[in-house]
Amino acid sequence: MRLTNGAEGTFARVLVAVNDGPQRRDLLLLLKQISNLEIDIVDDLSMVSPNDIRRTDFLIAWYASLQKLRESGANAYVQISRRARVIVALTSDRLLEAAGTLHLADSWLFTDLTLRHLPDVIQLSKSGYTLMPPELGATFGLDELRLNLVRRLSSSELRVLEELSLGHRNRDIARALGVSEAQAKSLVRSVLGKLHFRNRTEAGVFMARQHWRGDEAPLN
Repeated sequence: MRLTNGAEGTFARVLVAVNDGPQRRDLLLLLKQISNLEIDIVDDLSMVSPNDIRRTDFLIAWYASLQKLRESGANAYVQISRRARVIVALTSDRLLEAAGTLHLADSWLFTDLTLRHLPDVIQLSKSGYTLMPPELGATFGLDELRLNLVRRLSSSELRVLEELSLGHRNRDIARALGVSEAQAKSLVRSVLGKLHFRNRTEAGVFMARQHWRGDEAPLN
């Protein structure tokens, strides 16, 4: 699907790869207000042709689409990033989940916080700058994001997190929870995945930091 804004002048081509219906709708409404843009919309970045890549000035991609492209078609991603400014779109509650994708982009677009500033985001991306919403630092720090996720863990997973803060291994965790070592290993993997920790050391440090800060324990 292609849209064109403006009657004359040099057009910048924007390729939009955002599958979520409401997110894409709001994004397109704002893009239509920016003059001299040619907007192409795709559902799957892996289907973008080499010719399309050569013609793209700005790519606005949902973080999951960008991650998928990097994993399945690294060469295509390299070609796009060499030609276009890459703007990764996400919502603030997905920041941890999207963390592995953010370094792939020239700029970030938080659709729940900075979407109305889309023209500024596009302009700043030309120089590699990111428009960072103030709420991100005040409300959505990494620890705060993880504390929100901690409250969704099961009672067994919460016990595992506490055990990790004590530096305990799977054998110790199994003994403390009264489960097999294989079950303990599975619970540890689940906790690390749900809280987006790279390893058990990160999980232990996170929990220990809550105690050092004197914050209310997330297990309460």
